[in-house]
Amino acid sequence: LGAGPAHDAAAAAVREAAAAGRPLADLVAERTDVDGAALVADGSPDVGEAGAQVDAALAAHTIALQSDPTASVVTAGEGGPA
Repeated sequence: LGAGPAHDAAAAAVREAAAAGRPLADLVAERTDVDGAALVADGSPDVGEAGAQVDAALAAHTIALQSDPTASVVTAGEGGPA
């Protein structure tokens, strides 16, 4: 399908499942343009580009902190998230 159409198809399936009160897995399995059985059977998360996205976010955060010397960093145990 490609990334864009796949995203659109997944979003439409989620909306349809919610509106119909049906399990999303049933709607995915009924599709003829994808291997729904394989998608439903694979319960592992697809993290894909997550690592690269985290690295980019941390790099942007570091640059932002370096450009604003008055910014403070809150670490765990100092009121920040654990």
